[in-house]
Amino acid sequence: MLRRTILKTAALNKGVLSILPRTVSVRSYAKQDDENDKAMSFYPNRFVNAAPENIMAPVNVKKLSVLLSQNTNWILRNEKVDAVEFVDLDKGAVSVQPQHMTEFYRIKPGVLTLRYDEERTDKYYQGGGLAHVFYFGPVSMTFSECYRLEDLDAEAVRQEIDGAKEKLKNKNDKVRGQAELALEFYEPLLKELEKLELGY
Repeated sequence: MLRRTILKTAALNKGVLSILPRTVSVRSYAKQDDENDKAMSFYPNRFVNAAPENIMAPVNVKKLSVLLSQNTNWILRNEKVDAVEFVDLDKGAVSVQPQHMTEFYRIKPGVLTLRYDEERTDKYYQGGGLAHVFYFGPVSMTFSECYRLEDLDAEAVRQEIDGAKEKLKNKNDKVRGQAELALEFYEPLLKELEKLELGY
């Protein structure tokens, strides 16, 4: 997990909103025909409600609408981007763009890239999570931890790596295992931060 000590600022949680899901309940007293015709309207889900009325009709999506959250806090909401890039645990590298089919992903810890246009690209480092992509534009992503790369301190990450390497010398298997996991997470993060330092 990312430690708070590697954050340059403590202001990341300002203005966040709770996104605890509301309970979904289907009306058991509705007539069967009514249930079939209006089933989607019983679900308080903005993604479902935003779906085209005719699901067989072609859609023309120019931008993705990104919802990015860490646990129960918003990071981004309805952010319009050209592409979202990450690594899926099963499928490998993924680039989601407008007109992408509806799909579910398990995101591997690492870099998350949001491409707004040819000039602007934002990068985040996340500790693994889930993504739901809807064919009509919305992309909902939830992570255990997720921070902008520019908010992280490379020197603090180097110290974490040095500490983990020392723990590899420990005779206790549990301590060595924890150190290996830490290195698996921090070393790729440091590479990304060093790229940022060099202006890549």
